[in-house]
Amino acid sequence: MKLEVPASQRAIALSIVQATIHPRRNLNKQRISLVVQGIYANTSVEFTVEKLTQMPDLILCVGDHVAAPPYDYDNFTESIKNNSQQQKHPKPSNCVRIGAWIPVEALTKNPSVTVRIPFCGADCQATKPLSFLDPTIMRIGGDSQKTTFRIAIAVPLQAHLTVELDQAYVEGKSSALTKRGKTEYRFEISTAIVDNFEYILVRFGEAETYTLRIPSVGEGHVRPSVDTQSKPPRIVARSAVCATWTGTGLDEVVSVRFTNAVDQATGSTQTLTAFSELEFCPYDEGKAIEVYFGDHSAIFPGKASVEFEMADGHNVRVPIYVASDA
Repeated sequence: MKLEVPASQRAIALSIVQATIHPRRNLNKQRISLVVQGIYANTSVEFTVEKLTQMPDLILCVGDHVAAPPYDYDNFTESIKNNSQQQKHPKPSNCVRIGAWIPVEALTKNPSVTVRIPFCGADCQATKPLSFLDPTIMRIGGDSQKTTFRIAIAVPLQAHLTVELDQAYVEGKSSALTKRGKTEYRFEISTAIVDNFEYILVRFGEAETYTLRIPSVGEGHVRPSVDTQSKPPRIVARSAVCATWTGTGLDEVVSVRFTNAVDQATGSTQTLTAFSELEFCPYDEGKAIEVYFGDHSAIFPGKASVEFEMADGHNVRVPIYVASDA
């Protein structure tokens, strides 16, 4: 007997419109985001989160690694950006965005993603190579003689970085381009050369080339800040949950710690040490950040604090409320 959902009750075709890796400084896992399009035999039926949840549970794989559910779903309402051309294309119809956490080891072995809906036929399966979000470039210093840029990427790559301006500068072969960390590079070049160009080309190995606009003097760096005017998030003690903060420059966060959770009965204070830092994921071009609290992160109910450490060395502490799990 063949088990299969009738075509009238499911999408008859599935495709991945976009598959990207979101930048994250805590590198044990990476956040991937997919835009998946579904088509029904009855073209008047729209593929939405509600429709997707009426079918068997979707399975998401990166290479041979099956991403652990649950996944995040929301109806896709944006335009699609083409990395190499820096152009936006109209929003595709019948699309759902899916988010999941993937171990870095899985991404380095096979950076392609597959989604499949069981019992819905071969057409309800799609595969697409993952794309890294555009590298970022920041002018961090210089004078009339030399200009220094910081180039950052989402996840560490084994391929060498090449920067093209007046010529090709290859990491490891040119003293102008040096690697400063797993995901960070410094590019120092004559200011006279920089002044002749509006764009810079960045490429990793033989992958696609990214065209980045060269930031002008005084442009690009937004001092990181966290919005403290909004209502503080509320989480439940001893529960695995996520909380979100908004602000500016939050892609400059390098660590997040949970602190000052006071046991109301004993008055003792719980502070996570450096090796127990919380997992986090900036998104929306640094305007928001999601922080994951494991089931042992928040033990005591009451008022607590979350401390964000920024790349420039300063810390921002914001309040959070921990509700009782009783």
